[in-house]
Formats: sequence, C-alpha cells, structure tokens
Amino acid sequence: MAVRIRSIAALAAALQLAASIAQADIRLPRVLADNMVLQRNSPVQLWGWADPGERIRIRFRNQRLNAVADPSGNWSATLAALAAGGPDRLQLIGKHRLTLHNVLVGDVWLASGQSNMEFPLLRQGGFGGVLDAEHEDRAAHFPRIRLFRVKHATALDPKADLLADGWRSVTPSSVADFSAIAYLFGRELHRRYGVPIGLIESSWGGTAAESWMSLEGLQPFPEFADAVAREGRIDAGNMTRFPQAPTLIYDAMIAPLTAYRIRGVIWYQGESNADRAAQYRSLFPALIRDWRLHWGYEVPFLFVQLAGFGAESSEPADYAWADLRAAQSEALTLPQTAMAVAIDVGDAADIHPKDKQTVAHRLALAAERIAYGEPVLASGPRYRSMQIEGQRLRLQFDSVGAGLRFKDPNGVARGFAIAGADGRFSWAQARLDGTDVLVWNDAIPQPNAVRYDWGNTPDGNLYNQAGLPAAPFSTR
Repeated sequence: MAVRIRSIAALAAALQLAASIAQADIRLPRVLADNMVLQRNSPVQLWGWADPGERIRIRFRNQRLNAVADPSGNWSATLAALAAGGPDRLQLIGKHRLTLHNVLVGDVWLASGQSNMEFPLLRQGGFGGVLDAEHEDRAAHFPRIRLFRVKHATALDPKADLLADGWRSVTPSSVADFSAIAYLFGRELHRRYGVPIGLIESSWGGTAAESWMSLEGLQPFPEFADAVAREGRIDAGNMTRFPQAPTLIYDAMIAPLTAYRIRGVIWYQGESNADRAAQYRSLFPALIRDWRLHWGYEVPFLFVQLAGFGAESSEPADYAWADLRAAQSEALTLPQTAMAVAIDVGDAADIHPKDKQTVAHRLALAAERIAYGEPVLASGPRYRSMQIEGQRLRLQFDSVGAGLRFKDPNGVARGFAIAGADGRFSWAQARLDGTDVLVWNDAIPQPNAVRYDWGNTPDGNLYNQAGLPAAPFSTR
C-alpha cells in the first residue's frame, strides 16, 4: 500500500524516521516481540528494519530464512506454516544477534471497535467491570493466552509501527485493564481448542467507523472528502486530539498490524454512527472489505449488534438505534462474517452493559462456525421471509435449530408489531406454528409488514431451543 504524505510536516517526520532506521541495527515492529503468538497453519510474515544491505539470518524451530535490507532499510521474510505449540525462540542474526523468547504458535485474534470493546474486565477509574468481575479476575491464570494492547494514537499517514508495551501472559494483573470481551472470547476458544491464543486489542471509545478506515477504503464516500482534506492542514503535533476524523485511527492503530497474520477479527462498534444508519449500511461493509484488502486475504469478521440501551415508547415507534442494528446486519451479505446478537443483554440506563460474558460466548460460537468450520448452531433465529395469509402474517426463519420458543413461563410472545396499508405499526399477538411464527392484530384486517424488537431496549422473547435470541428485524 502506497504511503501518502498530506503535509510538509508529515514528509519531514517520515524522512527523519527513515534516516534513523537507516542508521539502526536490526529493529522489529512492536508486535513482533517476546511472548508473542504467531498464527498457526498459515505462512507468517516477519519484517523490520536494519542497515541498508544488511544480511539477516532468521532461525525459528527447524526453519532457516535469509533476508536482505533494501536501500531504505526495510526487510521481510516469510515462515512456512507452523503447527501450534511452543514456547520457542526466534533468532535474528545480522551485524548483531536479536532473540525473541517465549514465542507461541496458535490463533491470533484482533479485537477492535469503540467503548464496549474497550470495556475492561475490572473497573478502571469509573469505567468497566463485568458481571462477577472480581471472580473473573482472580481466575485469570492462562500462561498460553497472550495479550497485546495498542495504545491510543492518530496519524496523518499509515504508520510503519504502533504504540504498545508488548505481549503479556494472562494473569489477574495483566487482564484487569484489558478488553473484557476479547479476553472472555479468547478464553473460551483456548478451552475449546487447547491451542495458544493471542489477543490484540486495538479499540477506542466514542469513535466512528470512518476513523477506522483507510483513505483508499473511503474513496467511495465523497461525503468524507472535505474532512480528509482538512486533515492535511492539521499540524502533525496537534492532530491527536481529533480521533473522530476519518482515517486517523486506522493509520496509527490498524495499518501497522496488517502484515501480522491473524485468525480473525471481533468488532463492537456502531454507537457513534447511530445517527447515520443509512450511511452505515454501506460504510460498515466497506470497512470489512477495506481491512481484508490490506491484510490480503478474507479475514473472518465477527461483530456484535448493538445491545439494548435507552428508553422505550409505550407504542411502536421509529428509533435510530433500531435502524443502526438493521444496518449492521447488512454486512452479513459478505462471506465469512457473523453477527452476535446482544439485544437481550443490554441496559436501558447504561450504554456499557456489564454482561460481557454472554456477548463473548456468542462471538465464540460464531468463531467456531465461521473461522473453525464447526457444524454448530451459532446464532438465534434470523428472519427469512413472510407470507400474507388473510389477517395473519406467516414468518419463516433461518437458524432455527431444534425449534423456536417464546422465552416466557406462559409462552406469551412479546416484541412483535404489524402495520397495514397506512404504514402505522401496532402491537401484535404471535404464536408458533411449527418452525414458523404467525403474527396478527384483530384491528388490522390487511396487514403487510412486521417489526420485531424494533426499539432502543425492547423486550422481545423469540429464541431458538439453543437459547439464542432472534435478531431484530423489519420487513419494511
């Protein structure tokens, strides 16, 4: 990917960096370090910087590679596919020797998004703290799960390296301020597959999707052109105060990772785009395609649909968050994607619900199906089609599994609304008919549309027998 220079200041900084690299010994990006996890069963790229023309010998397990630094001091080499295991040492020998210790091979997952992904396991300065947080933290002893957290940063151009403190094994102290969803997700996969797990957290609360996209990825969206042009006039020393601007986070916190092989991405974001749902329908899929383009392969991309938050009207109404949830689901048209529904684990009074365990479990189910090819039921019922049968509407669903149920002691359905020719929705009754749902309202003789769980914090109760909730939907 070509590096773009938007300002004289940025050009000067790039030249200064290149000069320092050219005079340096072997240097690695921060993600290639002691305690790291390399992706199993795939070619793995190693890269870094050295003196121009310096010859570098690389030794890992039984592999022997050679690389030569180009005139700019850049070098790279690719390890053949590796089996899970370790720990091992990675040696690089040039004008001096550099050894990385305690290297594992397993599965690497990137966790990204805004504050609900950033939400730490234990409460940190008024933020974070999952359900039963103290117990979760005390039980966090997993030497073969490794954590790598990218520090907040912005940049005017794609950076060669990022800010981070390195890889850490999971202990109560190391996981306390790490993404709760990422850790709980990784823990479930570690227990399920018995291989080392590497978790890279690159998240930032309150950020919009366009901040996480490259300049190339935003080309189809002319509405961002003026903002990108303004960034070119921002002094490089001051622009870190503008994380909402397009591309600035991608350039600093994602671009330096795109050479690092990963098993997949988990993503929790959308709150900051909730007032632009129509745009998000195309913007979010574009983000996924953008990241896949820069990684160079079809990275499995698993995302969380927004959890319940905010007050509900007594009658069916329009809601920006409901529109955003529908926009998120549009990304499921892309291959190798899955959506974890969180509508039932939200909190009307708190945009950061504490039940991250359920969300992580649903993401892990999605990973088992999408990334690992397991024949598991990974989601709740998903609306497929509707037929009008006189005064009733018949709904068909995918992901039914062993059957549907209304999660209620008396089997009473909640969350359905229907509309007739006037387009006005009213609450409706519903009942199961095999694997279908019949919906009606006696006051609407000719219904033609249905909504389910269409609200901020709705209380719909349609599940499959596996206990997974139906995704909110609207047929109009």
